[in-house]
Amino acid sequence: MLVLAALAFLPLAWAAIRRISPGLSDLADHVARSTALVFVGLTMVAAGMFSTLAATVKFGSEDDPPAALVRFIPQMGYPVLLIGGALTVGVFLAVVSRAGQLSGAVPTWFWVLGYVAAVAMLGAVMFLPMVLLPIWAIGAAVVLKD
Repeated sequence: MLVLAALAFLPLAWAAIRRISPGLSDLADHVARSTALVFVGLTMVAAGMFSTLAATVKFGSEDDPPAALVRFIPQMGYPVLLIGGALTVGVFLAVVSRAGQLSGAVPTWFWVLGYVAAVAMLGAVMFLPMVLLPIWAIGAAVVLKD
């Protein structure tokens, strides 16, 4: 599910970038696209870490991995997603929100939501702020449907 969510984020990010492109400098456009791609990549890596041991036992030839490994490997996915992923998507949201504000191409509530979500991503190590990303994505789907 996490991989599918990451793949669904990409066209949404590109549509947002296209909508607010009048407010983007060349550097901001590059930063927005790069951080969107890095976020998607980190999300997929985290998904792989979360599922590696279960997939190895279920589909592979491993019987019982060592207990220390069982506790350690899936936990590595959390910092990848909640630190690296949250910070990169926070930069994306900040750049897109600023460009949306400058261009006037999106409603005020949308770029304000983007700023709020971007700031919240700084505390995403607690996971709860990551809930704002799907809320932003739903808002983006509403705003970008035209």
